[in-house]
Amino acid sequence: MTLISLGRALAFSAILPLAAACSGCGGGDKLGRVPVTGTATYESVPIVLGSVTFRPDDPTMQSEALDITDGKFSGNLIPGKKRYEVRSYEIVTPKLPANSPEAGESFRKQLLPEKFNDKSELTIEVDGKTPLTIELVK
Repeated sequence: MTLISLGRALAFSAILPLAAACSGCGGGDKLGRVPVTGTATYESVPIVLGSVTFRPDDPTMQSEALDITDGKFSGNLIPGKKRYEVRSYEIVTPKLPANSPEAGESFRKQLLPEKFNDKSELTIEVDGKTPLTIELVK
């Protein structure tokens, strides 16, 4: 190893720990996301498998979705008033002949009425301080 390449190697080894230490510096979440937790039920029964999508009033802002597992969800969301859509799924594997191209394939069957998802007018305030409670009733 030449003296020049040794100098570069030493300089690089000194800079690398500084870069790693600062990888989380200064950035933060530029959209101001806050941590949220919540529960989701349908007819007082926890939604076993599903998702909840939060849509802001401002169409220029992005929608955000969180998975629901055993009636609970958590993640980071942009605060504010949101319209939300809830989906609950059942995994279905149709009984098809073995030589069918889709034999053994599974799909998610939607269990909730459209008024809770595609045609939802439900709203909630996301502030990161209060756990979110979603209680859907026919």
